[in-house]
Amino acid sequence: MKIKKDLTYTLNCLKEVLTELNETEAISILEKVESGSLDLSQLNSHSSEKTSQVLSLYFQLLNIVEENAAAQYRRKVETEKGAEGQKGLWVEKLTDLKEKGFSEATISSNLSNIYSEIVLTAHPTEAKRITVLEQHRVLYLNLLKLENSMWTNSEKEMIRDEIKLSLERLWRTGEIYLQKPDVISERNNILHYLENVFPNVLSGLDDKLKFAWKHLGFDPNLIKDSKNFPLLGFGNWVGGDRDGHPFVTPQVTEDTLKTFRTTAIRLIENELTNLLKKLSLSDRLQMPSDRFLNKITELAKRMSNTGEECLKRNQDEPWRQYVNLIIHRLPTDPIQDYAYYSPEELLADLDTLNLSLNEISANRIVEKDIFPIQRLIQTFGFHLASLDIRQNSKHHDIVFEQILKKAGFEDFHFSKWSEEKRVSFINSELQSMRPFLISDSHTEKEAEDLLTYFRIIKNNLAISGSRSIGGVIVSMTRYLSDLLLVYLFAKEVGLLSRDKDS
Repeated sequence: MKIKKDLTYTLNCLKEVLTELNETEAISILEKVESGSLDLSQLNSHSSEKTSQVLSLYFQLLNIVEENAAAQYRRKVETEKGAEGQKGLWVEKLTDLKEKGFSEATISSNLSNIYSEIVLTAHPTEAKRITVLEQHRVLYLNLLKLENSMWTNSEKEMIRDEIKLSLERLWRTGEIYLQKPDVISERNNILHYLENVFPNVLSGLDDKLKFAWKHLGFDPNLIKDSKNFPLLGFGNWVGGDRDGHPFVTPQVTEDTLKTFRTTAIRLIENELTNLLKKLSLSDRLQMPSDRFLNKITELAKRMSNTGEECLKRNQDEPWRQYVNLIIHRLPTDPIQDYAYYSPEELLADLDTLNLSLNEISANRIVEKDIFPIQRLIQTFGFHLASLDIRQNSKHHDIVFEQILKKAGFEDFHFSKWSEEKRVSFINSELQSMRPFLISDSHTEKEAEDLLTYFRIIKNNLAISGSRSIGGVIVSMTRYLSDLLLVYLFAKEVGLLSRDKDS
């Protein structure tokens, strides 16, 4: 059995490490675990720290081994039974649609209507440190290497040494946070996945759809454009969930939105920089169209001195010049007047690049080098992940009572109003864009805090677009008015707008 074989291998590596470190107690416990002679029912808070450490590492290794075994099993099934042998994947789903009479044109025209969003939250049970998670990943990749039969005995020994190195690091590293992680630590954990894990997975998901499409004999031209693919997005609660989180201040929220934006743009810049290295196409071997050359001149002129500097480099490689201009248009701090206002502007310039390359029949470069970048931008935009906003309905009542009191209302006890009166009042106030407070008014802390929060949301929407903010979640809702009240807060900071004819 593969799981048992791989687990034995990794545990032997661990025992070698523990022997070298003279951890005799730990080795004894590990051997009891392997033999099944350790009585788990006798473990309690007085058990030795070594016992807890060994058991924890044992189950971590078991989990890693099981993940690898599952991946190898899926590969084996596909090898023996074909792509149709895997349930729930694109081949099966597209085959099902085809058998139900849907044409490839109909399927392709609806793929872009699919949107999936993965929402990440901070949870008290997620106590693993990023340092530990990274070592788990290294262990998994080294186990994966051993699946390849190409290695010589000496190379296998080197891989084994790498596995032992990771195991020693894990043994010497504090596995969990000893104090409750603060908001910044929680955010960094989320960023680890958004920046280092998910972007690498995205390309593989798209490749599976392309393979399935081709496998069924469908026309690949129907999904050649990245805009024809399903859209994946990410949401996040960390830095936006204020319900019972006094440390999620407006400043924390603002910093979170800025950090996410900076990370998204850095991801895009890294990919474009790698593309720049690859596009060493000389205009002496293939001539770009006049339209493309005019576009380069137009962009460079718009960017003034920066554009001139870009054109001084790679003078016989116009495609590189064009990508270099694109890189310099990415929004940075301070934002230049020629910087991209939205990801859609950037995608439009990449479409121009695609057209130019297709004109010289460099279709493979478009598919392999540029398509993944377009998908990255479509997924992460300039915002990385949508920030969900969450607060308790009772807190909203308190805030609104403070606003009404400051505005001079005699009956400002909003929480004591009947539901009928609350709804009628809110609907009446929404007919006007007039705020309750003058611009330089200062209210009590709760109201000041919440209104600052909504102003930050407004400013970020203007900078990073509508996808940067996710849902506004009102927890512990009791009535319709609990939801409608949010619109008054939005109106108060100028976040709502009304058409003249409405």
